[in-house]
Amino acid sequence: MLHIKALMAKAALVAAYALTAAGAAAAAPHPLAGPAPADRTVNLVRRFDWQSDSTGAIMSASDCDWTGGDVANETTTSDGCGSACAAYSSGCDHFTWTSYNGGTCWLKSASAGVDTTAVYLSGAVCGWVNGASSGSATATASNVSGSSTSVTSAASSATSSSSSTSGKVTYAGVNEAGLEFGMTISGPTSGTVPGTLGSTYYAPDATAVQHTVTRFANVFRLPFMWERLQTSLYADFDSGYLATLQSAVSTITATGASVILDPHNYARYNGNVVSGADLADLWTRLATLYGNNSQVIFGLMNEPHGIDTATWFSVAQQSANAIRSAGASNLILVPGNCYTGAHSWVSGSCDTGSANGVAGLSFSDTNYAYEMHQYFDSDFSGTSTTCTQDGAGVLGDATSWLRSNGKKGFLGEFGVADNSACLTALEAALSHLDSNNDVWLGYTYWAAGSGWGSYMYSVESTSDSTDNDMFNILANHPGTA
Repeated sequence: MLHIKALMAKAALVAAYALTAAGAAAAAPHPLAGPAPADRTVNLVRRFDWQSDSTGAIMSASDCDWTGGDVANETTTSDGCGSACAAYSSGCDHFTWTSYNGGTCWLKSASAGVDTTAVYLSGAVCGWVNGASSGSATATASNVSGSSTSVTSAASSATSSSSSTSGKVTYAGVNEAGLEFGMTISGPTSGTVPGTLGSTYYAPDATAVQHTVTRFANVFRLPFMWERLQTSLYADFDSGYLATLQSAVSTITATGASVILDPHNYARYNGNVVSGADLADLWTRLATLYGNNSQVIFGLMNEPHGIDTATWFSVAQQSANAIRSAGASNLILVPGNCYTGAHSWVSGSCDTGSANGVAGLSFSDTNYAYEMHQYFDSDFSGTSTTCTQDGAGVLGDATSWLRSNGKKGFLGEFGVADNSACLTALEAALSHLDSNNDVWLGYTYWAAGSGWGSYMYSVESTSDSTDNDMFNILANHPGTA
């Protein structure tokens, strides 16, 4: 679970970055383990030097990857990865080798939805097995001068892999953080309410939002502070902060992307655990403003904790009922308890797994999903630059639960620092979501936002030249909506 001390550390990090963001220079991006192409475009411009093995059965190249379609992984050398794919009895036609865990071969299959457009991943090796099945799929890359070259892999041309967005989740994007700055897991930091736009909290940068949409995003999670919007429970919305929130929503939706409204309050208001009526009042008012706007998604609450699981889901039920009673049919994202960790969804350690509380929920329609969060450091807190978790494996139990219960999930937060182990975890997590897009609706990475400065997980960028490695990996996993 996300431990309280660790979350306090995360909150302190957020507060520190918020206080130092004004005038701070953005961290210079650096490539993953080696020089990147000189001009990264949406397709990560690169010519791949495809080479055949001595038998002509296996083609491979350096610094490349196939996204999605994972069926298994094995520990092996880079030279042995192609042979491992060819020998895999359950079917493998594409493979990627990375240095993860001393050398891991990711076995992939067109039938599992591998995207057969090769993308740049420094230090990796990717390839395909000739004659794995009938048909062909084209892997396309570009050279650094901009002209394109194509090669043909003798793998299945299954319809699920017929386009660059096949085998992808519906929604892909980032958290557009800033309006919630000053919030901690126990309530607002002293002196930050109401706060001042541009110094205490920050609105989205329109140029950065548009650039992110151009590269890959079709959804932005928009955290905000409840206490700024509603200065006392059951009161009318504060006109100034409401105008800022509405402007942020418009900045995002004007690009054609969707926005997730996220009261970033940890199931608290001014530090006190909220009641069902408290939160239902907030959502009745928001549903009145944005009900039936197809670009607006309602995320009921950020990371509930310190509350009994059954009690939390009763609170969530009242808010969902209030939204539908207001006549709003918008997609609703329902978080679990214990900071809504994916790794603890089935068997939580702070109370009981969120999965055990879901049975008490009842929806009048199917336009909802369960929002989960997942970080890859040792305590799952998102406070470290060191990643120790398998990005795919840590999501496995939640994925199995979603599928066996006929539910949909949404990964609302996850983030990594710019180093080899963390980038490997990020790619593995995104590929897992794509490969399981029958149950995972989408994701929003933590975080973008104009106020971050040099925050270790930030992917805020206004142009190709400022895209860092996390951003470029995300750009290989667009949504289909």
